[in-house]
Amino acid sequence: MTSAPAAPKNTKRPRYSGEPTLGQIMRRPKWIFALILVLSVASGFAWLAQWQLGNAITLDDKAQIDTETVIPLAELVEPAQPLNDVAAGHRVSIKASLVPNEFVIVGNRANSGAVGYWVVTQAYAETAAAEHDTQDLANLAVAIGWAATADEAAAAIEKLEAAGISENRTLYEGRLNPLETPGAPEMQGELTVYPSVVPAQLLNLWQNPLPKTYAGYVVLETDNGLREVSGLQAIDSIPPTPPETVNWINLFYGLEWVLFAGFAVYFWVRLCRDAHEREHELKLQEEEKLNG
Repeated sequence: MTSAPAAPKNTKRPRYSGEPTLGQIMRRPKWIFALILVLSVASGFAWLAQWQLGNAITLDDKAQIDTETVIPLAELVEPAQPLNDVAAGHRVSIKASLVPNEFVIVGNRANSGAVGYWVVTQAYAETAAAEHDTQDLANLAVAIGWAATADEAAAAIEKLEAAGISENRTLYEGRLNPLETPGAPEMQGELTVYPSVVPAQLLNLWQNPLPKTYAGYVVLETDNGLREVSGLQAIDSIPPTPPETVNWINLFYGLEWVLFAGFAVYFWVRLCRDAHEREHELKLQEEEKLNG
């Protein structure tokens, strides 16, 4: 009866202990010099990665639409029609009359680095059909000005109501903005503050709305003296930024340079570990000869 073959002995990687430690090897002049060299190479890789990533996402100036040339609102968009890429953010002129006593306060409005409140009101604005029918008008929400606090906005409304608003159609200029996300109003003391400008929501507040309503709202740039009367500040009129384009090749190369930089540091650590293990292997062999 043959005996079963003996199981192969487990060959374990020898454990290395004692001096020099890995840290001592890393602090040797040769390896410190190698580290400086590796860090220089890694810095070059990091700079290349930053350059590639910086060029991976750019603004597409060719797709930028001229939004600064003032165009009559009636020529740019029709009532009840959503704003397209050309209309959104475009400066417009409107021939409209402001409706008295239809003011609302809208909060969380940034202006010149501060957050405050807008005073928004209703206007009857001419449509394209008004050239043939003087009665063809549509509702339009317009933002008149900015105040630092809700109380200042309320005080401005009182001044506007006391001064009265001419119901004659006047030419205004401003920037057409797209619809905002609707939200529930909140009470700040005795004042009702709305979180956004949503014409569909304002229709429920306006006493005499017209059948037609323009989508979006206009931030007035020329207010024909309304801010002087009320003490409101002009609202920042910021043109839209051009669309961004992603260069996927540059993005891939940028990530590749990051990996190269990390690999350069890893390569130095690996060399130090190899040197550490090699020295201990030699010491182990010497001890085995002496003990043999």
